[in-house]
Amino acid sequence: KTRSMLNVCMLAALARWHEFEVHVRGALNNGVTADEIAEILLHTAVYAGIPIASEGFRRADAVIKAVAAEKSK
Repeated sequence: KTRSMLNVCMLAALARWHEFEVHVRGALNNGVTADEIAEILLHTAVYAGIPIASEGFRRADAVIKAVAAEKSK
């Protein structure tokens, strides 16, 4: 779980968006909650900037919604 959280943070800071989305999905599968992903991105904003965090929130939200839709089927 911790490794997944670190990957999400680092990939957002590096703006590696495709990999970020893959790792957000993996983080959710590894027990990271949507609230924890939000906290990761808030922390990322301090070090990588608001534009990076904003894009991270947008992309993470899409992945979280997709995963939730898949689980409800």
